[in-house]
Amino acid sequence: MALSKPAQALRRYTAQSNELHQRYLDSDDARAAYQRFVDTQLAYFLPQYDDLRDRPGYDAAINFVVADLTGPGIADRDRELARVVPAMTRLLPAAALSALAVAMELNARVLQINLNIERELRGKLAAAEPISERDYCLASRTVCDIGECRTLVAMTRSAGESLERIIKVPMIGSLLRSMRLPARLAGVSDLQQFLEKGFRTVTAVDDVHTFLVPGQTTRVNAAKYAAMKSAYLSVLPDGPPGATQKQLMQAVLEHLPDALFPAGKTSGWWLKTVQLDLEAKGVVQRQATKPLSWHKR
Repeated sequence: MALSKPAQALRRYTAQSNELHQRYLDSDDARAAYQRFVDTQLAYFLPQYDDLRDRPGYDAAINFVVADLTGPGIADRDRELARVVPAMTRLLPAAALSALAVAMELNARVLQINLNIERELRGKLAAAEPISERDYCLASRTVCDIGECRTLVAMTRSAGESLERIIKVPMIGSLLRSMRLPARLAGVSDLQQFLEKGFRTVTAVDDVHTFLVPGQTTRVNAAKYAAMKSAYLSVLPDGPPGATQKQLMQAVLEHLPDALFPAGKTSGWWLKTVQLDLEAKGVVQRQATKPLSWHKR
């Protein structure tokens, strides 16, 4: 029987991912160089997400990306996936197969770009020379254009939305847990742990769609918004260096009505809601410090 297009795509991109992994797994030096590149990449990008960690589920989601979706460690997962892909293409429902195919295509394309950036940097820098922001940006522009970046963003959104639909299927969590013993017997325990952790992480995020779609309009409680806005602006510095997220969260507590925020409950989420809204309206300025800081514009 002929394979469906999602099944063909899943096989193709799983194989491509494993071929790409071999580029840095063939020698200890290549693996160490790629690990150094990934560490530098994460050290540069992760602080930009610090302000999101207080929203329900986001901290775990960010940690999942760092620990389970980046670096040489994902090679073991992809090798195990290749072993069970033939069974998956026969047993998985069409929606799950399509979602997994998109995720693996995204995996392969991001891995390809990262390896190309790392190779470009390796050709320009000495082995122990630090990778500067300028070095990284120039290498990125050399190997990847804006069109490719937009495609990856669209694919990330598509994969996330598909996953959000799948986790709502009744009994999917129980079904996943029931696969522990078969996975261990088949020698794919790492893959099983990855799938279970991914499921727990996504279900803990309060609204996957909002996380994936910047600029989405959402109705909120007007009284809580107004109270947080007043408290936030009363403690926000007038100019640089501004205040960090942690400092602002602590400062607003004594200005919030207990009737709306008993013992500060949900204040972190509402602070971030107000902060993002005021940034979009040009009232608040974000400073690219480490950690990030904010002040009035």
